[in-house]
Amino acid sequence: MSKNISRKGTKSHRNIFWIIFYNILVILFYPIVILVSFFNSKIRAGVKGRKTTFKKLTNWRNNIGDDIPIIMVNCSSLGEYEQAKPLIEKIKNENEKIQIALSFFSPSGYENFKYNNLVDVVYYLPFDLYWKISKLIKIVKPSAIIDTSYDIWPNLLFNSKKNGIVHYLISARLKENTSKLKPIIRQLFRILFSYYKRIFTVSDLDYKLFCSLIRSSDSIVNVGDTRFDNVEKRFQKFKDVNLFPTTWKDEKVIVFGSTHSECYDQIIPAIKLLQNENKKLHFVIAPHDPVENIYLMFKEKLSGLEKLSKISSNSEAKNIYVDTIGDLSKLYFSSDLAYVGGGFGNDGLHNVMEPAVCGIPIFIGPNNSNSIEAQELIKKRVIFVFNSSEQLINIVNSLLNDSNNYKDISQKTREYIIQSVGASEKIIEYLINDKII
Repeated sequence: MSKNISRKGTKSHRNIFWIIFYNILVILFYPIVILVSFFNSKIRAGVKGRKTTFKKLTNWRNNIGDDIPIIMVNCSSLGEYEQAKPLIEKIKNENEKIQIALSFFSPSGYENFKYNNLVDVVYYLPFDLYWKISKLIKIVKPSAIIDTSYDIWPNLLFNSKKNGIVHYLISARLKENTSKLKPIIRQLFRILFSYYKRIFTVSDLDYKLFCSLIRSSDSIVNVGDTRFDNVEKRFQKFKDVNLFPTTWKDEKVIVFGSTHSECYDQIIPAIKLLQNENKKLHFVIAPHDPVENIYLMFKEKLSGLEKLSKISSNSEAKNIYVDTIGDLSKLYFSSDLAYVGGGFGNDGLHNVMEPAVCGIPIFIGPNNSNSIEAQELIKKRVIFVFNSSEQLINIVNSLLNDSNNYKDISQKTREYIIQSVGASEKIIEYLINDKII
């Protein structure tokens, strides 16, 4: 018994050490964030937006009875919200009285979120300072908290543990080379992840990595990726919708989605040559960050290029530049081929599920190891990797000229998505058993 008490005491002291150590770092770092905000518009928007968070939440909370259950859902940006959305829908279907308090950390998520009946209040998650998070918990009084993917905040976990609030992590991932698994720092993340009641991983590999980190599988469940549920629902909604000009009817369209500056040396020469070879081939350019100078650059390269925000169904535009946020996933449904960006930089490949659910062939750059879905679809030979503009041209021409191969690829990609849905339903069963909903 004395040994058990000794172990508990050692563990408790270790936890306190990491809490203090982390908070010292955050307190030292916070003034730097404020300083940088004067020179960075995105950070400045986040700092300014957070000034009204507590007032907004207080006004909302005062109109809700204490007997109404509230679930906080935390997302870094819109991408994480797309992971949480199918679960939120099922929570509301199970119990419409539950209030969903949705937070975003990034201005790109908060400012571009479109309100719907799934969410009851949307706000900026305060910076992870202990006293700010304590105030957040006191105002909202959640019955449960759901974090999404990588959106993990130590002080939020510390406070939820302290107040006996059930905490979940969905769409959980760990990269094999992540710093979370390195000596010393893994001690902090072992503590943090142990505070979750359940961690829902997206793959067998993630499940094994979390088990090795926490040294226990009791709280870890591999349910798959909720994004499959989301993209399949979007397929049912948009599969018959045409978002391009009527003049493009029966003509081929290639979407270049989530492009970065690192992509352009490869894709621009290919686009110019393909356009010269096939006058009835249309291009849709959707940069990850659709700023004006990128539009002007493509305006010089592509004839008849118009912004999506200016396009109508009877437009004479030859090509389209996507200058809006949140429309890319819908555009894939009216397309024949898709490029997904990120594979030529170091930040990682973007979401290949969105074009895959449409049953269209996809091509990507070589740096794609961060995407489990891309690896699986490469093995099925429905995603094509290229390293140069010449390879891209050959891939596109081959796909456009072989209708039988195109149909086979389309069928395989649809089958892959359909077989992968169901993660949200599995999570809901756990929430019901835990009496959260």
